[in-house]
Amino acid sequence: MNINVPSKQELMSSSKQVATVIDLNKCMACQACTVACKTLWTDREGAEHMRWMSVATAPGPGFPRDFESKGGGYDERGNPRAGIIPTMVDSGDNLQFNHQEVLYEGKGQSVHLQPKSAQGGTPEWAYNWEEDQGDGDWPNPYHFYLPKKCNHCSHAACIDACSRNAISKRDDGIVLIDQEKCEGHRHCVEACPYKMVFFNPVTQKSEKCIECFPRIDEG
Repeated sequence: MNINVPSKQELMSSSKQVATVIDLNKCMACQACTVACKTLWTDREGAEHMRWMSVATAPGPGFPRDFESKGGGYDERGNPRAGIIPTMVDSGDNLQFNHQEVLYEGKGQSVHLQPKSAQGGTPEWAYNWEEDQGDGDWPNPYHFYLPKKCNHCSHAACIDACSRNAISKRDDGIVLIDQEKCEGHRHCVEACPYKMVFFNPVTQKSEKCIECFPRIDEG
């Protein structure tokens, strides 16, 4: 029985390269894009910490937290390089609030909303945790908001790193993870230099931005 296993080159090939253009001069970090994406694609069990679209203050730790220092990408020989997998807290945590106690138990002003980390205890960090901050010396200080999502890279490290060939490019350049093939090894999470591949602890599979391809396909 012959089984046709596609090469990485085949999985990576496309005749086009999809791109998203965002005018940084107009972005004011209103988070409307983040909320819209979250509501449509990751408002479900196991995906609470995922933000396929995010907007963070720059300079700052970014999202996921300190992603620029977590490695990934390729080494000098062109091989995918394993980086550090962000923790649940790095990805923004899944804060829980005592809504029941505050709103429905008749305790009045004796209680107040208190966030609790999904890991238990007081939150250490969360999405948009820091205040806006600037950098640079006068007269050239800088500060801006950085929208961020999967780049659907022309040469995607996540595709090369996947040991199950579960990740591939469509002909239009959109990079997708086949949920039926994914076995949750998380090599793609390690390899992504932007740390925009997330692990779902419920399904035990990796997930990422799908570039709203169902809507693109509808035209």
